[in-house]
Amino acid sequence: MPYIKGGAKENEGTDFFIFRQNPNWKNSTCNTSLQKKAFRSGEYGPIFRPDIQMWTNSKLFNESEYLRLKPWTIPYGYKYKEEITYEDVLETLKLFPAEDSIFNFSRSGKPECITCAVVGNGGMLNGSGMGKEIDTHDYIFRVNQAYTRGYEKDVGSRTTHYVFFDRSLQPMKQGHYPVSQNITYIFVPCRKFDYVYLKRIGDGINKFKAPPENIRVLHPDFLRYIHFVWMRVRSFRPTTGAIMTMTALHACDKLSLYGMGYNIKYSNHYFDPQYQKFANVMGSHNHEREIELWDRLDKEGIVYWYRRDVF
Repeated sequence: MPYIKGGAKENEGTDFFIFRQNPNWKNSTCNTSLQKKAFRSGEYGPIFRPDIQMWTNSKLFNESEYLRLKPWTIPYGYKYKEEITYEDVLETLKLFPAEDSIFNFSRSGKPECITCAVVGNGGMLNGSGMGKEIDTHDYIFRVNQAYTRGYEKDVGSRTTHYVFFDRSLQPMKQGHYPVSQNITYIFVPCRKFDYVYLKRIGDGINKFKAPPENIRVLHPDFLRYIHFVWMRVRSFRPTTGAIMTMTALHACDKLSLYGMGYNIKYSNHYFDPQYQKFANVMGSHNHEREIELWDRLDKEGIVYWYRRDVF
């Protein structure tokens, strides 16, 4: 089983970790790929590992893998206040395909250079008029309450990837659920019930009727790599939007970020009917660190970050 090392600069005091490698990963052939820029970066080159295994599935998962990951608290492994058993995980993963790639190129053919837009839910998108620009990308990632109907002018209308966990859709009416055979669903397990939720999707009995063949489950190693190597903070986990961004960063050739980064100038979300002030819950997420990361990646030319007039 191939593994890779990943870590921050030693003089920053961050431990190095071992992560599972995707043996089928290949370097991008796009001459202008962000991967080339990231590899050349003095800050990010030493930690950027797009060859990491991003997905877990039943073919990769066995008792040895379960025991290796069990000491890490979910979502970075399988430790939880209620026991998550080997059978809990395996029986769930069997319901979904064993895919290595985040993209299904058979739908439209592989682009020479893969362009991606990550669309967060930040209020700065309200009145932005960025919808047409967002829709020009090959792939468009959305997260949580991913409203598009009625907001097309500001956020676009297309969705190819949807990043979520079991509570993401609770505030949404069922008619607004992002359901399509053309969407890849990226799931982030954060508690034992999430495997029950996933199993309901796989069995076709869940309220959210995502096609089981389009479900992908993020690998605990990839989530641990994001949190401990890139974020390096004491909060519980990165925001779901940050997980979405880092997933796209490790898969795309060109990446543009929209609606990422909250501030008090605009309402919490672009779809809020009335102004709602953003409340930073530091114990769960570290938004300041994420904003700092988007800022630095943008300034190095690795990604494009739509800042509007606030950052």
